Amino acid sequence: MNDIGSNGAAALAATLGDCSACPLKTLGLYRNSVGDEGALALSEMVAQNKIALAQLFLGGNSIGNIGAIALAASLGRNTKLKVGEWNRIFE
Repeated sequence: MNDIGSNGAAALAATLGDCSACPLKTLGLYRNSVGDEGALALSEMVAQNKIALAQLFLGGNSIGNIGAIALAASLGRNTKLKVGEWNRIFE
C-alpha cells in the first residue's frame, strides 16, 4: 500500500494513457485510496486501449458506484485487459 490517492491515480493514468509504447502488463493498486476520482481517470486510460495492460488490480480502494460504473464501461472498449481483481473495491 502506497496510498497514492485519487490525484496519484489520475497522474498515473494520464502518463500511461499517453504511452502507446509502454510495455506495462500489470498494474497493482490494491489499497491505495484511489476513490471515484482516481477510478474515473483509470477508466479513461483503460478505454483508450493504448497500452498492453493485461491485469489491473484495484481491490480495497473505496471506489463508489460512479467509479465502478465508469470502470465497467471502459472494459467494453478495451481488447487487451483480460484479468483484473476488482473484488472489494468498495472498501
